[in-house]
Amino acid sequence: MIGKITKGSDFAGLTNYILRKEKSQLLCTNLAGSTPQEFWQQLEATTLLNPDVSYPVCHTSISFAIEDTPKLSSNTLLTVVDATRKGIGLDSCLYFAATHGDRKHFHLHLAASRIDVEGNCVSDWHNFYRLEKTLRSLEEELDLKKIKCSWEVEHTAPSTGQERRKRREKEEFSQGLRQAPPTPSAVEKIQATIAISIEPGKNLNQLFADLKNENIFPRLKVNSGGQILGISYLADGVAIKGSKLGRGKGACTLAGLAHRGIILDLELGNKSITTQSLPSPLEILADTQEQPIIREAFKKRWEQTRTNRQARPKQEQMSQKQQKQEQQERHQSWGNEIAPIVLAVLDSYQADSLESNNKRYQIDRLPESCDVVVQRVDTLEPVPNHTQILGFNYSKKGLKVWHNLLTQEDVEHFQAVDQQLSDKQQQLQQQQTPQQQILEAQQEAVQNRIIAEEIVPIAGAALEHTLLTTKTPAPSIDWNQYRISWNRQELELAITVSDGRGEILRASFEDDGTYHLPACSLTPEDVKNFQTLRQELQEQLPYKAPQPQKSLSNQLQRQPPSRKQIELD
Repeated sequence: MIGKITKGSDFAGLTNYILRKEKSQLLCTNLAGSTPQEFWQQLEATTLLNPDVSYPVCHTSISFAIEDTPKLSSNTLLTVVDATRKGIGLDSCLYFAATHGDRKHFHLHLAASRIDVEGNCVSDWHNFYRLEKTLRSLEEELDLKKIKCSWEVEHTAPSTGQERRKRREKEEFSQGLRQAPPTPSAVEKIQATIAISIEPGKNLNQLFADLKNENIFPRLKVNSGGQILGISYLADGVAIKGSKLGRGKGACTLAGLAHRGIILDLELGNKSITTQSLPSPLEILADTQEQPIIREAFKKRWEQTRTNRQARPKQEQMSQKQQKQEQQERHQSWGNEIAPIVLAVLDSYQADSLESNNKRYQIDRLPESCDVVVQRVDTLEPVPNHTQILGFNYSKKGLKVWHNLLTQEDVEHFQAVDQQLSDKQQQLQQQQTPQQQILEAQQEAVQNRIIAEEIVPIAGAALEHTLLTTKTPAPSIDWNQYRISWNRQELELAITVSDGRGEILRASFEDDGTYHLPACSLTPEDVKNFQTLRQELQEQLPYKAPQPQKSLSNQLQRQPPSRKQIELD
């Protein structure tokens, strides 16, 4: 097994990459929910326990050998996940694991938070070495293919990007899209060439000449005193330090070359550079008089910093993200509270636009879009500056606040306005006598009856027009937002609207053609809409649609007409 472990700060991106990829399957988790969004939100919430952690994300990927795929049962994979979590110290952290089958080799991903349930950050000290030791023990326990640890391998493996390039070139070559087979990476080329060129007794000059013949150019780093600090190699336009090539006996550093039999007698200028000029990696500088003082001061400073962190309550470590979320929730609550008051103010004045001089608020209602906008005049001189503080939609889908930038002063102002409206309404109700209230209800009923007497003939004509034009009976028709239904058996005509009011008119007809109105809940806007329909019918029908005896005024004040006759087939 080959393991790789990385740190990061984006739980959402990692969760989507693991769970939304093709052939991805969730293996195990200690998180609640079942969707990627629920997973990363719970992992993200752990950052509130310890906001000081810059990289709370731990991502571990484990790849298995192709020949081990038949052995990978569910129990085996669960054992690997549990042992890996314990090996790198994540056994008390939130996590989830999933498998990917999009490659030739089977592999799994383990995503976890480095912050445990107590708010402590799991140390990443030597986590890669701990992971490799855990994988080696699992290979022995589960009878999987055994590989060496990275520090036991003499040669350095190519990077992930170089391996991807080789796979891509290999596929292109097999498909005929590439003429030449894939070339080895610069790391492989340099290590292989040095291994072939090294012979006992060969000096450094001779080795450099052999490497240059293979288009590999060594470069020495020398300080001003003539001491060699290191060596690097340039191949195929890529420069790689000798310390990054090989380990132990296979190292490509100057010390490694000397260990493999190369004589370091290179001359640089007039100075002879031998092994004596190379710094020892184990050399420790002796303490000067200043070093103990510096170490002691640093130790005291670190202990004081750690004490301060532990003494600070975690409740005060609120992140900017949490503060912003709380502010948004507070503004949303204010907007939901103020919006009904604004609508009540507009309705009380029967206006689409209203200006409040005492607190300098401007309220505008847009009937077409069902939007209401509240602005505050922040300055008076030289030109008033209107700042939008609240916007919401009050369509049939319900009240929806879509923008708010309110203050506590705005909330208090509109609460006072609401109280004034409530007091005014109570005063009017107290002043009215029961006879006046009954009279108002009767007047409203008479007004609705007048509107209904205007609409019923037009609705009947619309049904008759549909019958004439389509040659088929029309039990119901849709016109704009109105639905006109005709029940032939019960001799009833009903009109409903789609703006949330439901049924607004019902008329029952007798055998002689007369009708009465058992239910109606109309508005002057309904009359205007049906008058428009009547005008359209007059232009299309060979005869004129029935007209009322008198036209309605803007105030809709006239006596109820006598019942009209209408012929409905």
